[in-house]
Amino acid sequence: MNIAQLGNLITIWAHPDDETYCCGATMAEAARLGQRVTCVTATALGRRDQELRAALAALSVDDMRLLGYEDAHCQEVAAAEAVSRLTAIIREVQPDSIITFAPDGWTGHPDHRAVSAWATAAHRQSGTSAKLYYWAVTPAWYELFNPRLCPNAYHDVTDTAVTPAGQLALTVQPDDWQWQRKHAAMRAHNSQIPGLIHAFGEKFLTRAHQSEQFVLANR
Repeated sequence: MNIAQLGNLITIWAHPDDETYCCGATMAEAARLGQRVTCVTATALGRRDQELRAALAALSVDDMRLLGYEDAHCQEVAAAEAVSRLTAIIREVQPDSIITFAPDGWTGHPDHRAVSAWATAAHRQSGTSAKLYYWAVTPAWYELFNPRLCPNAYHDVTDTAVTPAGQLALTVQPDDWQWQRKHAAMRAHNSQIPGLIHAFGEKFLTRAHQSEQFVLANR
């Protein structure tokens, strides 16, 4: 499949910058194609709210929804409340596709895991016909990048799900136009990017985010 086949799209994430790293090129291309793109972020307070707005502007995404929960405390939120709010957004927007974290949360971050659970439950509760996709880690990606990422800045990745390339629903290798927009969106998160560059190096960060891959949740 390709990005056009995603149709109108909701992406659901925990933190500002998750959206850019996981599917910035996908969102930018969908917006360019005239598909509606809605980005939901669970935590975006203070300065990071403005950074998210700037990042989404770089991706030509103008439908931003903030749940307003506190960073690192999503697991303390009443799940029924969060699911109800996401269900209402899904019913309002009526997307063709929804993208979020896989249940393992990629890096094992508790906020990522919570948001995946909320989005999955809301997808079911809403009665939508939209397809649900999880951001996926391939064996090649895991082998190249996880050993470097883990010791530096991330959480428990022992449960990270690895999806064989043949089971992916969509892989996006950004072209020059898409990468320019994704890179601009990454730079917009300027409270985060300097620390990441210091920890990993800019070349490494670029390589790590030059592919976006998704698996159908109920394949």
